[in-house]
Amino acid sequence: MKRVCHLRFGFTMVEIMVSAAILSLGLGMALTGWLYVFRGEKMISVQNKLDMDVRSAMERVRADLRLSSIDKIYYYPAGPGPYTAISLPLARDDDGNGVLEMDADGHIIWDQTVIYHVWAGTPNELRKTIFDPRNTNRTPAEMQAQIDSVVTYGNGTMTPDSATAHTSTLFRNLFEWKIYGKGAQYDAYRPSVTRDPSVVFGSALLTPGPHYFTFKVVGKNASSSGYRIDLDSIVMSPCGVPREAEAQTVYASVGAAPMAQYMSGGSWDGNYQLSFPATAPSNSFTLTMSNDRWEETNFRTTGSQCDDALVDFVETWTPKDYIVCCMPQTTNWRASFQTLDEEPDKTAGLEVQGAAIRVLLRGADMQDGNGIKNSGQLHCIWLYSASNADLNVLGAYFAECASDTNFTPNAKDVGVTMYVNGSSSTPGTTITRGQYARFEPLNSTPIYIEREKSYFFSFLVADDGDRSGCTRWEQKQVSPSNPVPPGCYIIDRTSAPDLSVAQAANWSSYSNLAISPYLYAVDHVHCLAASNGTWTSQIVDTHINAPTYQNLTWNDSKPTGTKLFMRLRTANNEDMSDATSWSNIAPMSAGGAINPPSKRYVQVQSEMFSDSSFNNVAKLKDFTVTWNGETRVADIGGTITQSPSNGIFEILLDGSNIIKRGVTIDLTIFEWVRGFSPAAGTSNLLTSTVSAEVEPRNTGK
Repeated sequence: MKRVCHLRFGFTMVEIMVSAAILSLGLGMALTGWLYVFRGEKMISVQNKLDMDVRSAMERVRADLRLSSIDKIYYYPAGPGPYTAISLPLARDDDGNGVLEMDADGHIIWDQTVIYHVWAGTPNELRKTIFDPRNTNRTPAEMQAQIDSVVTYGNGTMTPDSATAHTSTLFRNLFEWKIYGKGAQYDAYRPSVTRDPSVVFGSALLTPGPHYFTFKVVGKNASSSGYRIDLDSIVMSPCGVPREAEAQTVYASVGAAPMAQYMSGGSWDGNYQLSFPATAPSNSFTLTMSNDRWEETNFRTTGSQCDDALVDFVETWTPKDYIVCCMPQTTNWRASFQTLDEEPDKTAGLEVQGAAIRVLLRGADMQDGNGIKNSGQLHCIWLYSASNADLNVLGAYFAECASDTNFTPNAKDVGVTMYVNGSSSTPGTTITRGQYARFEPLNSTPIYIEREKSYFFSFLVADDGDRSGCTRWEQKQVSPSNPVPPGCYIIDRTSAPDLSVAQAANWSSYSNLAISPYLYAVDHVHCLAASNGTWTSQIVDTHINAPTYQNLTWNDSKPTGTKLFMRLRTANNEDMSDATSWSNIAPMSAGGAINPPSKRYVQVQSEMFSDSSFNNVAKLKDFTVTWNGETRVADIGGTITQSPSNGIFEILLDGSNIIKRGVTIDLTIFEWVRGFSPAAGTSNLLTSTVSAEVEPRNTGK
């Protein structure tokens, strides 16, 4: 019998329930994974967008800053920072030629004022307010008030220039916006002692009146042995004239006291520096200096001129000091100066035996002149024999050349007799080989030499072959366009010249007159002091269109019988072409208040006189010119000494940091990513941060 087997297909309820649970669990896990992936991709997408937005915003700010000017930038709030708002000028290329528009003086025409600022809200906003056109007549104080108002009210509606203001929001999710001035620190370490002449600490807005500059040690280079600070000179005014650091007033110090240190060698301005022997970080000293003024102490600035005056460093004074004075006793002519021959030789054979010789001393106005360096009362003239032969001079005479501009053998008048050592009993002498003799005028017939004029020294050599040797210099060509100037005029022994011939004014009538390429015997001329001399300063730009000048003061040294006067003039043209002539300016015999025309450029002249004996001269030690400084940005810098023992220091102005020629900006934006957090009702905060250091340079580069 066949048995039939019935098969059963399907699942039991239990199996179905188990399978459904497993399927639900798998689907849940897959969905959860997908949600996590989706959430991650969403956060990455938002983060990428934030990163692009923050970089885009920063590039916009950087582009504007690069095209701006550091000395016209204002910040909010007042003080050392960090800041939350910045105001800067911008210029447009209106004609599309790629070049910014300039005014008649070559300065950029700033068309707009742009202010980046924060508006507090939920959320905070970064805003940009533009004033177009820019009001270029606003004072620095008004520009600061403008940015203050924009920050307070969120736009430019409450400013005097509200009609030209437009405000837009760059983005609303602002997390952080901070602006920092670039720190004014300087590392003064170097392996050997040297000077850094072009240090710029930064820029600062200076108001009129005194300010306090603090130099504070912050550390030292790992290779440095100490923390010293050494300052040669300081620039801290809009006019940009350096001031001697050691001449400034020390207001306070922490640690050792700063002191003036003598620096030999001539490299340091005034041969001094202000030295602060700090021993640790936080040691500091403070100088007080006024804005604005011109202090002159060294008289050696490029552009200054001396006329019969001398800039000298007096080492016998305490402290040693630079001065300017009318030319004191000095050698004012040398044969080597005039001939350009630094290696003289000696005469040969009968070269000058029995000859009358006329040496031409060329003044400033003579063709190929400037042999005579300065004016002064003639003291003596030195003649040298040959190294191997004596020189017998029978007599000597001094006279002014008949022409101050052209070469000629003729004098204006007969010569004044010169005597050996000024003694009337010795009109002539024999100069032993290798020696010299001094010829002088008598005190009763003083001779005053003027630098612009030319003169003759004439002398007669004995007709003696054993006593007619002298030193000689060969006249070199002074300039390629002119022939070689004469060294001497000579009437040789064949004409048998005597003392009357040597003294005669007119030599051109003598048939045996010769022009020699050599200058004979006369080595140098020594003079007493000039009767007067002038020192004219460089031209100083106050950078103020109409300054009110206040005072001209000075320190001097005036021995009995000497005099010193000061003059000051101003001009609108930088070459002083519109200034009053010096001769029409009343001299000042004492320092005090001044009231010259209110013009931008200023110049000073000092006139100094010797006494009646021409032995003593007046000396100018220093002077100061003051005017009303404007509230404006100035570069702070100077010349700093570097050495193996110097440290790292910072400079503070009135207790606040100085802003260097650049700014640093930190910008952070955010966005909440909602709906995908594991915890219900929560969101995730995403941020993106970028920092940039920007140097405004008016170029966009």
